[in-house]
Amino acid sequence: MKESLNDMLQGSVSAWLQNIEIVCRDAFSLGTYLAIQPKHVIQLGGTFFTVGLLKSLIALLAIFSKASVVHISNKNNKQNVMVWCLLFSVLGNILSAATSSVLLYFVARLICVASIPVQAILKSEITKHSKDTDESSKVLMNLETIGTVGFMVGRVIGGYSGDYVTGNEYVYMSMIGNILISIVLVKSLPEEDTKQTKDSKKSKDAQKHMNIIEEAWQEMSSLFTDLSMLATSQYKDVFAIKLFVEYVSVINFNALGTTLNAEYRLPMATIGYCIVFNMTVPIVASWFVSTVRSRYYAEDSGYLRVRHFTSVLVATYAISSVTSDLPVFILAITVNSAAKSFIDSALDDLLHLKIEADQSKGKRNRTTIALKCFNNINTIAQLIGPLTSGILSCMFSIRSNFLACALFMILTNRLSET
Repeated sequence: MKESLNDMLQGSVSAWLQNIEIVCRDAFSLGTYLAIQPKHVIQLGGTFFTVGLLKSLIALLAIFSKASVVHISNKNNKQNVMVWCLLFSVLGNILSAATSSVLLYFVARLICVASIPVQAILKSEITKHSKDTDESSKVLMNLETIGTVGFMVGRVIGGYSGDYVTGNEYVYMSMIGNILISIVLVKSLPEEDTKQTKDSKKSKDAQKHMNIIEEAWQEMSSLFTDLSMLATSQYKDVFAIKLFVEYVSVINFNALGTTLNAEYRLPMATIGYCIVFNMTVPIVASWFVSTVRSRYYAEDSGYLRVRHFTSVLVATYAISSVTSDLPVFILAITVNSAAKSFIDSALDDLLHLKIEADQSKGKRNRTTIALKCFNNINTIAQLIGPLTSGILSCMFSIRSNFLACALFMILTNRLSET
C-alpha cells in the first residue's frame, strides 16, 4: 500500500496528503453549513418549503455543474479550473454572510455550487494515477471515510455555532477560510502539461461550449432515461424498492434536525450530536449484517429481508410521527438507521443476482447500465426528497414527514412481495 501511495499522483506523497486535506475540509464545511442552513433561511424570512426548495435546486444545479466543470477541466489546466471553482464559492459564502434577503441568499448558495465538482476532479486524478482499479477503489473508499468523519465533526461544530447570535457569520467565515486554504493546496499540486495549442483551443472554442451544454444535459437526462429503460426489465422491482428507500431516507434526514429543534426544543449543539450518532448507527449495524444474513436468512435471496426490515421502518416512522417522548423518538430513529443497513445489504444481493443472470445470457451492456443506475438512484432522491419534505412541513406539519415515510415504506413492503 505504501508503494501505491508513493506512485500515486505523479509519485508525490505530499500531493496525496493534500487531496485528503482538501476533501476533509470540504466535508467539514458542508457539515457546518447544513447545521445552520434551515435556521438561517427562516431568519431571512423563508419557510420550511424555502429550505427544501433550496436543497433540491442545489442538487439539480450540482449535476449540471459537475458535468460542465469536469468537461472544462479535461481541456484546460485542472488546477486553474479548481481554483476558479473555489473562488466562486468564496464569493457565494461572502454574499451568504452579508445578505438580509432570502432571494439573494438563494443566488449566493447557487453560486457556491461551483465548488462541488472539485472533488470529482480530484478523484478522477486519483483514478488516473492509480496502478489499477482495485487500488483506486481502495483509495477512494478511504477518502470517502475521511470525508464522512470531516462531515460529522463539522456537523457538531456547526451546531455549537448555531447556538450563538453571530453563529451564522462564524460558519461562513470558517468556510471561507477553509476554501482559501484549499486554493493554496490545489495550487501546490503537481501541474499537468497541456498539449493543446492556443490555436486549436480557439478553433474549437464554439464546439467546446456546445459540448459542455450537451454533456451537462446528457448527464441529467441519462439518470431518468436509463431508469425508464430498466423499468420493464427484471431489475424493475429492485430499482423501485431502492428508489423508495433512498427517497424516504432523504425526507427523514431533512426532517430530523428540524423536528429535534422545533418539537423537542433541543440546542443546536445537541442536535449535532444526535445526527452524528444517527450516522454512526449504520456503520455499527453493518458489522452484524453478514452474521444476521448467514444465521437467519441463509436461504433468502434478499426479498424476505426487505419485507422484514421495511416493516421495521414502517413501525419506527409511525412512532416518530406521534411520540412526544424524546428518548422514544431517539430510539425509533436509531432502530430506523440500523434497519436501513440491512435493507441496503439485501438490495445489493438482489442486484448481483440479477446481474449474474444477465451476464449468463450475454447481456453485459445492460448490466453496466444497471450498476450505473443503481448508484445514481440516491441522486434522484436528493433532487425530490428535500422539496417533498418542505412541502409536507408547510402544508401539514414537520411530523407529517415521518407519516409520509411510513406510508411509502408500506408501499415498498408490498413491492417486495410481488
